[in-house]
Amino acid sequence: MKESTKAFVRNPPPGSKTRAALDFGIDLTLTIRNMFALTPRERLERLQASQLGTLPEFEAMLEIRRLEENADS
Repeated sequence: MKESTKAFVRNPPPGSKTRAALDFGIDLTLTIRNMFALTPRERLERLQASQLGTLPEFEAMLEIRRLEENADS
């Protein structure tokens, strides 16, 4: 990543959306870390790992809902 991009995110100029986010109180440290410290592959692997548990839970919730609807019928 270019140094100018890093500098912009670390110290955004007044009037920029990034400055507005910081002024609003949004913590950009994770965004900065993901942009600068992780490769695109590492970012994708982290995203996939974070979603692994959600699909089985969602499918189980749908099955419970189906069973409840069938019991009511």
